[in-house]
Amino acid sequence: MEKTESHQLLEEAKFYFLNRNLDEAERILKQLVQQDPTSAEGFYLLGLIAEIRNRRDEAKAYFEKALSLRPDYREAQEHLDRVTEIR
Repeated sequence: MEKTESHQLLEEAKFYFLNRNLDEAERILKQLVQQDPTSAEGFYLLGLIAEIRNRRDEAKAYFEKALSLRPDYREAQEHLDRVTEIR
């Protein structure tokens, strides 16, 4: 997948996320990470949506995936810590 197409999907997903259309954001993000499995930001945003929806195990898996792709992803680490300490 071309990076420009990946970037376009990511920007579109962010738009829907920021406008609280989580269903559409999630649909686009799942398409993004399927086409570009190296998108740490895509997995991070999927984790945020799962966290918002109180799907902690799913959020944890997405944050861990984002961190496996980008170990210095501070926001992903902070959210991972948050969803794992709530238990």
